[in-house]
This record gives sequence, structure tokens and C-alpha cells, in this order.
Amino acid sequence: MPGRILIIDGIATNRISLRVRLCAAFYDVCQAATGAEGLELLGQTQPDIVLLASTLPDMSASQFCQSLRRHPKLGDVALVVLECTEDRARRLEILAAGADDVLARQADPRLLLARLRSLLRSGTSRDDRLLHSQAEASTGFAEPTRRFARASHIAVLSEDVACGLTWIKRLQKERPYRYSLYSPRSLPRDFGRGMVPDVILIASSSQDQGDFGASLLATLGAQPGYRRSRFLIYVPNEAAEPAAQMLDLGAHDVMRGDFDPVEISLRLDQLLRRKARADQMHKRLQDGLHAALIDPLTGLHNRRYAMPELGRLISTAIEGRSSLALMLADLDHFKRINDQYGHAAGDAVLTEIARRLLGAVGSDDLVARIGGEEFMIAIPGLSLQEAQQAAQHLCRIVSETPVTIPGLRQPVPVTVSIGLAMAMPSGQPAAGRQTTPTQPAEDPAELLLTRADQALYGAKNLGRNQVTTLDQPRM
Repeated sequence: MPGRILIIDGIATNRISLRVRLCAAFYDVCQAATGAEGLELLGQTQPDIVLLASTLPDMSASQFCQSLRRHPKLGDVALVVLECTEDRARRLEILAAGADDVLARQADPRLLLARLRSLLRSGTSRDDRLLHSQAEASTGFAEPTRRFARASHIAVLSEDVACGLTWIKRLQKERPYRYSLYSPRSLPRDFGRGMVPDVILIASSSQDQGDFGASLLATLGAQPGYRRSRFLIYVPNEAAEPAAQMLDLGAHDVMRGDFDPVEISLRLDQLLRRKARADQMHKRLQDGLHAALIDPLTGLHNRRYAMPELGRLISTAIEGRSSLALMLADLDHFKRINDQYGHAAGDAVLTEIARRLLGAVGSDDLVARIGGEEFMIAIPGLSLQEAQQAAQHLCRIVSETPVTIPGLRQPVPVTVSIGLAMAMPSGQPAAGRQTTPTQPAEDPAELLLTRADQALYGAKNLGRNQVTTLDQPRM
């Protein structure tokens, strides 16, 4: 899907000229003649970037920036302002209002297109906003993300130590961020100590024409550990070509000309705001995915996670010519506990039994809650005899100690029935009970689970609080 750009300019010839240029670069272009019309079109067109003239018929560029940033759903849309004059105060005012960049209207087309490509790579696209909107509406994704206050870390990379220290002192007067000075070699070394910075400011000297920054940016950008960092490149050269090169190499922002600590600070603010939003979205998705795979009561994995993982364990066992023991454990007479003591007591029992089962197996083994009072335990590498002993041990750790429930005087006795099925490699002799050969299922995990379920029924029918075994046909 091509990037969509909304052009807002009161002069028709300017809009037409920009539209022709952007359409030639395969962008989807929308147009508005006033700030109010542009704000109205935001919801209809869902642009990835707004390209704004610095002078509008009905409002200033700063007023539009502030209105856009207050938009409840599209406040993070990237915004570039095209300025007609080289006025530092006006540029700083627009950046402070929330613009991502201010470019001269007559800027080299290569620089404008490179800036748009950079913003599209690092910004929030229409697809991203739709994905996060749908995710937030889903169960497990709508939980609010906790925000922890911490000082943002800005790493300044410079070959000139004295110059780098001077820049840090000037920046500290503008913003109370945590600044660190690094050489090109020291940053990768310190990264291994958990010191990945939020923004990396690569500062070229006045004698350098951008080669230092380009080389370092290409090196750091290729390292996975820095993918969540933002890169701000300072290029003392006013020429457009070095800046466009930096943007296409992966820079999130570029400042050209004299080193201006005020403008650098404003650009840092915007990069940090964007990074904070991206990190929050990333964490929300991670938390939601975690919640979708974890049983909220017991903290164990749920069936959605357990079945694919069981399939992976079976595949690993087949490749290693090893075995896999699958146990289904079901609490006996669990309904009586709920009826007699209440569902809160039942929840406490489930939580405690889950804790005991998890503590009785290895860290590489699988324990999951796959039903109301049913648990799955998968342990690779056991012989049939070892698996039976492990299952009997699980029965004992449940039955030997009644469960203490807050508010009840007497602990509640609990037992569990376990059905055991073995997946054995071809050529290994099988011991124990033999069964009628079963047609192999398309999904080995479902087949093994079905056989463990059949064994569980046997344990229930034989009086509960015991283990019965069903062998798995050769893999």
C-alpha cells in the first residue's frame, strides 16, 4: 500500500506542483486548501504524513500543529512544514508546536523525498493504527499500560571528545536528559551492559562532510540491539545530498548547519515522544500476546499456547529419536469443592495445584491449564517406567497435603487423576498396556492428547486418584 500524504496549502499552484512530484514518487496524495479543511480530512483520508504550508488562509502553522497533536486518534501523524523564509525563530516555534520537521519550500527534492521515506519507516502507518485499534478492543489487549518515569538517555557520538563535551554542556542547559559521550567503539561495548540509549546523536565535526555519520549510522543500524533507538544526525554541511543520504541510511532526523542546542533539543523532544508512543504500543502488544497465551488465574500457559508447543515437542522428539510423555491431570470431584465452599475456594485450589505441578517438573517441561480443572504436563526423554513414576509422584504431591484456603478452618483434601500417553520412537520396544492400533491423525499433538484423554477416563473409571497408561504408536 503506498504512503498517503495530505497536502495542506492555500495556494493552488503549490498544491498542484507538490502533487505531481509526489505522485511521480508513487504516493497517494490528498489535498486541502485551509487548515480547517485539512483537520476535517484527517479522519476521512487517514494520512501517513501531513505536508503543511507555513502560511494558511485561516490559521498559522503552529496552530495547526497544536490542533493535530490534540487529535484523539491521529495525533501521532507525521507532520512536515514547508517554510518560505529562513527564519530561525519561526522554525523553532513550529518545531515546539509539534512538527516533525521544517523544510524550505525550495529545498532539494531529494531531501524532501528522503525525509518522507524516513518518516514513513519510523512513523505509525494507517495499518499500524488499525492493528492497534483492533488489538486494544480485543480481550487481553485493552489493559492500560503502566508508565514508568525515567530520565531519557541521549548518547552523543563524536570523534572529538572536547567538542562532544561542549555540546553536552550546551544541551544540558536546555533539557534535563541524561547525556553520555561515547566514541564509536565504546558505545557497542557498553550496550552489552544494558545501556542502550533512547536517542543516539551522531555529531560530525565542522571538517567532516558526513562520512563519519554515514559510516557509523550504517554500522549501528544493522545491529538488532539498536533497532528501538532513534538516530539524530548533525551535519554541519548545508548541502542536501549528505542529509538525504543519512535519512535513507536509517536516520530518524537530521539537522544541518550550525550546531543549535535549542533546535537540537526540540528535535530530541519530538523523537522521544515518538519513541515513547512506539514503545508503549510495542509493550501493549507484547502484554496482550502474553495475556492471550497465559491463564490469568493460575499463571500457567493455556490451551492456545499448549497445543502448538506440544506439536513442537513431538517434532523435537522425532528428530532426536527420543520419547515424549504426555499427562492429562484432572482434579477429582472439583464440582463438589465449588458447591460446598464456593467458587473463590475453587479458584484457590486450582492456583495451588498449578503451583505444585509446576514446581514438580523441570524448567524445560510443559505445564498448562487446558480446561476448567484439567492440566497438561509434557515431559520429553522419559521411558515408560520413568513417566509412570513421574505421574504417580504428581498424584502424591496433590493428595498428601490438603489445600489451605483463606477463611476456612480446615484445609480441603484434593486428589487428581492422571492419564498418561507415550510417544515412542520407531524401533524402541514398548512396555506396558498395548492397545488396538489407531489410524494416525493429521495432527500428532491432537492424536497424543486424545490418547492421554482416553487414559484419563480409565483412571476415573478405576476409582480416581491414580494413573493409567495408554501407549502411543511408533513415531
